[in-house]
Amino acid sequence: MESVYIIEPRGMLEWLYSMVCILLGGFCIYRLFVCYIQPRQNWICKLVLFAAFGISSFMPIWLGDENLLLTAPPFIGTVMLCTQGNRYGRLCTVFTFFCLEMSLSAFFGTYLEGVGPYTSSSRMVFDGCRCVSYILIFFYLKRKLPEKWVYLPKRLWKILFWFSLMPLGTLAALVTLGMSERFGDPAYVQIWAMGLVILPSVFLTSFTILAAVSALADYEQMERAVHLLELREDYYESLRQEETRIRHVRHDMKNHLFTLRGLLAGGKPGEAAAYLDGLLGEVQPGQKARFCENEAVNALLCSKVDLILQKGLDYDFRILLEERISIADIDLCSLIGNALDNAIRAAVSAEDQKISLRCRCDKGMFMLKVVNGFGGEIDGRLKTTKPDSGRHGFGIPGMREIAARYGGSLEAKAQGDRFVLAACMPLRRTSEQGAEGKELQ
Repeated sequence: MESVYIIEPRGMLEWLYSMVCILLGGFCIYRLFVCYIQPRQNWICKLVLFAAFGISSFMPIWLGDENLLLTAPPFIGTVMLCTQGNRYGRLCTVFTFFCLEMSLSAFFGTYLEGVGPYTSSSRMVFDGCRCVSYILIFFYLKRKLPEKWVYLPKRLWKILFWFSLMPLGTLAALVTLGMSERFGDPAYVQIWAMGLVILPSVFLTSFTILAAVSALADYEQMERAVHLLELREDYYESLRQEETRIRHVRHDMKNHLFTLRGLLAGGKPGEAAAYLDGLLGEVQPGQKARFCENEAVNALLCSKVDLILQKGLDYDFRILLEERISIADIDLCSLIGNALDNAIRAAVSAEDQKISLRCRCDKGMFMLKVVNGFGGEIDGRLKTTKPDSGRHGFGIPGMREIAARYGGSLEAKAQGDRFVLAACMPLRRTSEQGAEGKELQ
C-alpha cells in the first residue's frame, strides 16, 4: 500500500509566513543598500545580491554561535563581487550593513528566542519583529537618501571605512568570546550580560554610520549646487557689467559723433579713424560667448574658457544642448566641468595644447567627448598630473558614477599623446531631444 504524505495547513501557513517575512525584510535591506552602493548592471548580480541580503537578514544567530564567523566571508565577498564603485565605499557599506543585520539577529536570537520554550508560534513572532525592524530602518533612512546611490569623495569613504571596522571588530570579539564558553557557565553568563549592552551599541553605531553617510552626501550635493550657483552669478554679473558699459557708450553717442565730425572737418582722418576704433572697442561684445541654450552649462563653459586662455591653451568647443534636459544641472556641470579640469591640467604640460569638446543631445542620448594633449602615460597606465597626487578631487571615478546613475557609461583612455574621454547617457523622454543629429566628430 502506497504511503500518502499530507501537508498540514498550519505548517504550510507557517512556512509561507516565514517566506513573506524573509522576502519583505530582505527586499527592504537590499533596496536600502543599493541607495548607498551601485550594483553591477547585470540582473544576475542584482538577484544574487537580493538573495544574500534575504538570507543574511534572517540568519539564526546567538552569542557563541559560529554562524556569524562562517557567514561573514561569503556575504562580504558576494556583495563586493556584485557591486561597483569606490572600493573603500563598498567595504564600509557592506561592513556596516553586515553589523546592522547580525547585531539585530543576535539580539533577537539570544535574548528573545533563547528565553523560554522555542515553538513555531514564537518563531513566527520573532520573524515578524525582525521584518518590522527592517521595514522601519528602510523607511527612516530612505527618506534621507537620494533616488540613486550616494556619492562621497574617496577621502571621506576612507575615513568612514575605518569607522566601520569598530562595530565589526566589536561584534566579532563578542561572538568569539561566547564560543569559548559553554552555555550556562558563569563566564558565559557574564558574556550574555555584556551582550545586552554591546549588541545594541553595535546596532546604533552601524545605524549612525549609515545616517552619517546620508548627511555627508547631502552636504556634498549642496556644495556642488553652491558652486554651480556661484558660476551662474559670476556669468550674469559679467553680462550686467557689459550691458552697463554699452549703455554708457550709447548715452554719450551724440558727443562722440560731434567729436568725429570735428576731426573730419579739421582734415584729420587718421585721428578720426583711431577715435572710431577705440569707440568700437568699447561697444563690441566681451569674451563671454554663448555656447548653448542651457544656462548652467553656458556659465560653466565661460568660466572654463577664461581659465584656458589664462593658461595659454587653445580650445574648440561645439555644444548643442537644449535649455532643459533630464540630467540634473548639478550632475551635468560636474561631468563637463571635471572633464575640462582634467583636460586643462593635462594639456598645460603636453606638446599639443589644444582642448576639444563635443557635447550634444541626439536621438534620446546625451553624448560628451573631450580630447586633449596628454603626457602622463607610463607602461600603458594613466598617471595623475596633479602636483599633489594624494589629493584627488571628483576625478574619473566620480564621473563614471554620474554616468552610471543615469544608466550610461564613461570611457577614458590615452591614445598616444592624446587623452580621450567619452560619455554616453540615455535621456528620459520629457521632450524631443532635437530633430536630427550627427555623430561626434
